Amino acid sequence: MRALVLRLLMTVLLATPTIALAQYRLAGPPDPPSEANLGDARAAFVEGTELTQAGRWADALAKFEQAYALSAIPAALFNAASALRALGRHRDARDAFTQLLEDPLLDPETRREAELRRNEEAARVATVALQMQLEESEFSLFFDGVRQLPPANGALILEADPGRHAILIEARGYRNWIWEHWLGDGQRVELDVEMEPIPKKKWVRSPLLWSGVAAAVVGGIVTAVLLSRDDDAQYLGTKVTLP
Repeated sequence: MRALVLRLLMTVLLATPTIALAQYRLAGPPDPPSEANLGDARAAFVEGTELTQAGRWADALAKFEQAYALSAIPAALFNAASALRALGRHRDARDAFTQLLEDPLLDPETRREAELRRNEEAARVATVALQMQLEESEFSLFFDGVRQLPPANGALILEADPGRHAILIEARGYRNWIWEHWLGDGQRVELDVEMEPIPKKKWVRSPLLWSGVAAAVVGGIVTAVLLSRDDDAQYLGTKVTLP
């Protein structure tokens, strides 16, 4: 029954997911490009095309991004998305093709190709769905070393490109929760996070300890023990909270 409930919950989450990690999106020029900017954009576009022919996809991506920033030409965004695809950055490629499809003036042939590639890249993005019982303010979550925003209602979906990934959750009073796994193309993983409480130290509650403290007070070994109304104690300058 518990497994069935979790699957139903994740189905709802995947339909309206709370997605972590920033979306890839290119910004064009704030004003209509000048002739000089268009000339620089064409030069960057040509250089990027030559770099793709040499298999230097990372360098080509930088040139296509530069060309788009100067001109907002759809061809530059299409090639940037294709470079991301070649680099295995499928999540970013999906987002770039999605941005391209927002252009109402995109020609039909380019639109069909962009839709096809966007769907292919979306299918290759891996996801990790987390369900947590802790309040948002009680824990910190890190994905591949990057801290994530608190999830809504303890539910979070992390997107990632194929490869090895790690999740770390820290919460006061609990042992760290660590998950490491290799994610394949389009793999879907569902995790129910259960934090293990850290046992309280039993010596604090030991009557033998406090009998020893009392004896020490009588013997003059301890200089001062001050008990406050909220059950906090000041013991040789170290604050101790009593259970």
